[in-house]
Amino acid sequence: MRHRHGRRGGGGVPPGGHGHRKVHCGHPGRPRRGDGVPRRRVDAVGPGGDRGTRRARRSLVGRRRFLTTACNGSIDCRDSLVTESTVRSPILINLLILAANPRDTDPLRLGEETRRIDEKIRESSGASQFSLRSAWAVTVDELMYQLNAFKPNVVHFVGHGAGGQIVLETTGGLSRPLTQEALSTIFSHFQQWLQVVVLNACYSAVQAETLAQRADAVIGMTDRVGDAAAIEFSAGFYRALGFGRSVGDAFAQGVAMVKVDGLPDADTPKLIHRAGVDPAKLVLAGTSDVALSVRRAEDPRVPARLRSLLHDGCEFLLVKNESVRLPTGASDEENRIFLELGMRQSKAVFVAEVDRYATVEDVAAALAHRLLPRTSYGYAWTLVADEVALAAELSLVMAGLKSGDQVKLVGNHLRPEWAPDMR
Repeated sequence: MRHRHGRRGGGGVPPGGHGHRKVHCGHPGRPRRGDGVPRRRVDAVGPGGDRGTRRARRSLVGRRRFLTTACNGSIDCRDSLVTESTVRSPILINLLILAANPRDTDPLRLGEETRRIDEKIRESSGASQFSLRSAWAVTVDELMYQLNAFKPNVVHFVGHGAGGQIVLETTGGLSRPLTQEALSTIFSHFQQWLQVVVLNACYSAVQAETLAQRADAVIGMTDRVGDAAAIEFSAGFYRALGFGRSVGDAFAQGVAMVKVDGLPDADTPKLIHRAGVDPAKLVLAGTSDVALSVRRAEDPRVPARLRSLLHDGCEFLLVKNESVRLPTGASDEENRIFLELGMRQSKAVFVAEVDRYATVEDVAAALAHRLLPRTSYGYAWTLVADEVALAAELSLVMAGLKSGDQVKLVGNHLRPEWAPDMR
């Protein structure tokens, strides 16, 4: 179990809570009917907050415009102002904090750790790029709901660990250990957008090892870890991420915070990464095409030639399952392939990610709609490889395509229904 150094009262109750009453965070700002307990409002650090937050952003943007005009170079106008480009940043990083402190375990300062993470991100230069959600008294069902609803890029678990397993809660508030296999299976359905997992609980490094293929980087604890050390590590780690530092650098800064405070657990955190991923180069990204291109440029599953294209600024296109009539979540991550896409009438080159079981016809139509939304409907689109048009009804794998192949998007004019048959 996670133990405590110099704990001063309180425990595993979030700020504003009392006793062991559970406070669940589901849909932001919407009370759960019938439970009689107000829902804890979720703080959105990035775009998409409440009306007051949006008004505040518009006000800040206006102030920036005014002061940019007024300044003549002798005044520093950067102090606590948000630029319009920052407010409209294309990268939104979803950070999900999962807290569990069953009533049959020692109380932990989970609320303090969550507050410090939120504080460090809000104080960082990249605050507008983060959206933070916290969920308390997490059960397995709540875990699945949050992963499906929020699609997190970063998952931070705070709570107890025992026997190489993190401890969630039952609906009655008792301990519910989650096995390594169970947690790995759960995360396998969300690895498309998952980058970093932090298991801030005792003896969690063993479980972190099993997640190394589900996320780019995973942090676990090799031994017991005290409350104070866990909180200081999290504060240092997320402050660095908020300022755009790499995961490797952020990890080092988190460890440094523990050492500076003279705490005995500086050697307990362990950083594990996916094979081929360099933590020193790994930076957080969201789920937009721009953000995913940052991830894919360092992803060892992407052929080296295509990674080089992404490094050179080549645009990345993600073809989602629902756009090619594949059920969302029905395809395993291992079925994703990466293609170099070109067009006969253009010198533009793209890197496209798509499920290999999608049909040629659906993939071509989805890509055409992305690239030529105004004119795509007047053509029948197909993919051409080695100057041979691929059969529309075949899946990509049946057509012989694999990661790294070059294809071209070609469109043929559709004959209007009223046109006479000249055959």
